[in-house]
Amino acid sequence: MLATRVTAAGLIKLTLRAPKAGVYRAVGTSRLAPGRVIRYGRTHKTVRRGARTTLTIRPTAAAKRRMRTARLRVTVTVTFTPTGGAPATKRRSVVIRAQRRR
Repeated sequence: MLATRVTAAGLIKLTLRAPKAGVYRAVGTSRLAPGRVIRYGRTHKTVRRGARTTLTIRPTAAAKRRMRTARLRVTVTVTFTPTGGAPATKRRSVVIRAQRRR
Protein backbone atom coordinates (compact mmCIF):
# COMPACT_ATOMS: atom_id res chain seq x y z
CA MET A 1 0.00 0.00 0.00
CA LEU A 2 1.44 3.30 -1.01
CA ALA A 3 -1.15 5.64 0.52
CA THR A 4 -4.50 5.68 2.30
CA ARG A 5 -6.80 8.70 2.25
CA VAL A 6 -10.29 9.36 3.68
CA THR A 7 -12.52 11.94 2.01
CA ALA A 8 -15.09 14.16 3.72
CA ALA A 9 -17.85 11.96 2.26
CA GLY A 10 -16.39 8.93 3.98
CA LEU A 11 -14.77 7.29 0.94
CA ILE A 12 -11.57 5.38 1.66
CA LYS A 13 -9.09 5.71 -1.21
CA LEU A 14 -6.18 3.27 -1.36
CA THR A 15 -3.27 3.83 -3.73
CA LEU A 16 -1.53 0.57 -4.59
CA ARG A 17 1.23 -0.70 -6.86
CA ALA A 18 0.94 -4.23 -8.19
CA PRO A 19 4.16 -6.25 -8.48
CA LYS A 20 2.58 -8.27 -11.31
CA ALA A 21 -0.80 -8.95 -12.89
CA GLY A 22 -3.56 -10.03 -10.53
CA VAL A 23 -6.61 -9.01 -8.54
CA TYR A 24 -6.86 -6.65 -5.55
CA ARG A 25 -9.75 -7.14 -3.12
CA ALA A 26 -10.38 -4.71 -0.26
CA VAL A 27 -12.85 -4.96 2.63
CA GLY A 28 -13.42 -2.44 5.38
CA THR A 29 -14.94 -3.55 8.69
CA SER A 30 -15.66 -1.73 11.93
CA ARG A 31 -16.10 -3.25 15.36
CA LEU A 32 -18.86 -1.43 17.23
CA ALA A 33 -18.93 -3.55 20.38
CA PRO A 34 -17.75 -7.01 21.42
CA GLY A 35 -19.38 -9.41 19.00
CA ARG A 36 -20.88 -6.62 16.85
CA VAL A 37 -19.13 -5.87 13.56
CA ILE A 38 -20.42 -3.98 10.54
CA ARG A 39 -19.01 -4.08 7.03
CA TYR A 40 -17.95 -0.57 6.04
CA GLY A 41 -17.60 -1.41 2.35
CA ARG A 42 -15.73 -3.51 -0.19
CA THR A 43 -14.30 -3.33 -3.69
CA HIS A 44 -12.07 -5.22 -6.12
CA LYS A 45 -10.00 -4.47 -9.19
CA THR A 46 -7.98 -6.41 -11.76
CA VAL A 47 -4.56 -4.89 -12.53
CA ARG A 48 -1.81 -5.37 -15.07
CA ARG A 49 1.85 -5.93 -14.33
CA GLY A 50 3.51 -3.12 -12.38
CA ALA A 51 0.45 -0.91 -12.63
CA ARG A 52 -0.32 1.74 -10.07
CA THR A 53 -4.00 1.76 -9.18
CA THR A 54 -6.52 3.29 -6.80
CA LEU A 55 -9.23 1.36 -4.97
CA THR A 56 -12.19 3.27 -3.55
CA ILE A 57 -14.25 1.79 -0.72
CA ARG A 58 -17.71 3.35 -0.45
CA PRO A 59 -19.60 3.16 2.86
CA THR A 60 -22.62 0.86 3.19
CA ALA A 61 -25.97 2.11 4.51
CA ALA A 62 -25.16 0.79 8.01
CA ALA A 63 -21.84 2.63 7.99
CA LYS A 64 -23.47 5.86 6.84
CA ARG A 65 -26.00 5.68 9.68
CA ARG A 66 -23.19 5.21 12.19
CA MET A 67 -21.10 8.04 10.69
CA ARG A 68 -23.89 10.55 11.39
CA THR A 69 -23.38 10.31 15.14
CA ALA A 70 -19.96 8.84 15.91
CA ARG A 71 -16.54 8.25 14.52
CA LEU A 72 -15.63 4.83 13.19
CA ARG A 73 -12.34 2.98 13.38
CA VAL A 74 -12.24 0.94 10.17
CA THR A 75 -9.86 -1.94 9.56
CA VAL A 76 -9.11 -2.17 5.84
CA THR A 77 -7.96 -5.60 4.66
CA VAL A 78 -6.37 -5.66 1.20
CA THR A 79 -5.64 -8.98 -0.51
CA PHE A 80 -3.60 -9.23 -3.70
CA THR A 81 -3.90 -12.49 -5.61
CA PRO A 82 -1.37 -12.67 -8.44
CA THR A 83 -2.23 -14.65 -11.55
CA GLY A 84 -1.15 -18.21 -10.78
CA GLY A 85 0.18 -17.36 -7.32
CA ALA A 86 -0.64 -17.36 -3.62
CA PRO A 87 -2.62 -14.45 -2.11
CA ALA A 88 -0.95 -11.87 0.14
CA THR A 89 -2.90 -9.82 2.69
CA LYS A 90 -2.19 -6.51 4.45
CA ARG A 91 -4.24 -4.62 7.00
CA ARG A 92 -4.41 -0.94 7.84
CA SER A 93 -6.60 0.95 10.29
CA VAL A 94 -8.17 4.33 9.49
CA VAL A 95 -10.51 6.60 11.47
CA ILE A 96 -13.62 8.05 9.86
CA ARG A 97 -14.83 11.16 11.65
CA ALA A 98 -18.51 11.85 12.27
CA GLN A 99 -20.05 14.00 9.56
CA ARG A 100 -20.70 17.60 10.48
CA ARG A 101 -24.22 18.96 10.46
CA ARG A 102 -24.91 21.89 8.18
